Amino acid sequence: CEGLEGALCEMTVSRNRSRTPRERGPRKAQLEAYAWHFDMIHDEARLSAFQGAFARLPEEALQGVALDIGCGTGVLGMCLLRQRPELSRVIAFEADPALARVAEENAANNRLEGKLSVQAVRSTAVSSLADAVDTVEATSPPRASLLVAEILDAGLLGEDCLPTLRHAAGTLLRSNYFAVPAAADVCACGVESSTLRSWQCVQGSWWAPEVFARDAGDANPHDVVLGRLVDAGEARILTEEFSALSFNFESLPPESGRCEVITAKASQAGWLDAVVFWWYCHMVRADSLPTMTNAPTGVPMKTRADSMPARPEIGHWRQAVSLLPGPRRFVQEGEELRLSVFHTDEDVWFRIAEHVPKPMSLPRACSNLSFFPSPRLWALADRERWHTLKREVFKAARGLQPQPLQEHAGILVLDLSDGPFMSLLLSGQLAGRFARLGAS
Repeated sequence: CEGLEGALCEMTVSRNRSRTPRERGPRKAQLEAYAWHFDMIHDEARLSAFQGAFARLPEEALQGVALDIGCGTGVLGMCLLRQRPELSRVIAFEADPALARVAEENAANNRLEGKLSVQAVRSTAVSSLADAVDTVEATSPPRASLLVAEILDAGLLGEDCLPTLRHAAGTLLRSNYFAVPAAADVCACGVESSTLRSWQCVQGSWWAPEVFARDAGDANPHDVVLGRLVDAGEARILTEEFSALSFNFESLPPESGRCEVITAKASQAGWLDAVVFWWYCHMVRADSLPTMTNAPTGVPMKTRADSMPARPEIGHWRQAVSLLPGPRRFVQEGEELRLSVFHTDEDVWFRIAEHVPKPMSLPRACSNLSFFPSPRLWALADRERWHTLKREVFKAARGLQPQPLQEHAGILVLDLSDGPFMSLLLSGQLAGRFARLGAS
């Protein structure tokens, strides 16, 4: 943000492709763990949308204190205070201790430590603003009038957005609070893609039961870049952009979620394999047009983003895809499709609605794919994690004394780890030790 000194502090990296750290701070491996944060803070379209929103906030929204939930390194809170100095204070929440420390240093470097209070805790862990500040400095009135919360992902809801906002609305905010962003519309298109369709089924080994690959449940939404899939010939867009859901962050939907039936028009014939969706944010309550979006760019389809002023280039958000379960459905050009769209507090799903059940129910998650959300896949692919576990398992095996092994000619191990990996390593190590001791 213009006018902020050292706003990224220890987490700043160069903006070239290699993203080599150029400031003091954690070692390179630790910095790489925050690559997602570097992409976000370098997203100029995102920062411009928030800066514009702060300038448009009415005076009513600035009467009292503001909350910045998921503040990261504190950039948005500092921008708000610089743009609207009449605001008395920002209370910022950040659950990641490393980012919270950087936010505190950024506030001090910009002489805002008296107005920006960083709490290294989830906002859902506090029951009132008095819990988040020193009792001597307890704020009055006891609830905030403004909420800044950029806790959105490609599918809009995946960063606990709704539960976090619902908790804040119930315990930390006035009843007529202002939120930035204030609302969001979810839009989508249908696509043909054998690549995406293959994600619906777990690819089992030759000995896996056939039912393993025939689960008709719904996969969790994935992140994709639609433009790249289209350019690579791995996806064809079959429909026009259509509206799916709307969310008001100043009047939140119920915890039970929603199910609605919508229509979409096929712009060309093809197999409908998935629905790719994105969102448009109205940043301030009075905004008639959205000013922040993760709509796809470079695709052969008109979107609402085409008419947005200063069409943004997406810096770090992708789009999300909902894979359609069941038999493939062929659509004809010009055909009107009926789709059901569901949302919970965490995800959005789509299904073809030939005959809509009454009452509508949320989709059943795929029993196989439910074991493979993105964080688990990343953990399973983390080579450094596996090497660390391997070293610790071998150390534990070497620490076993020979005498008990000889006496019992066996050993019982209770493995409470994630999957069979550690058990397999340990059994191999123990088998070697037993062989050397003459046991079986």
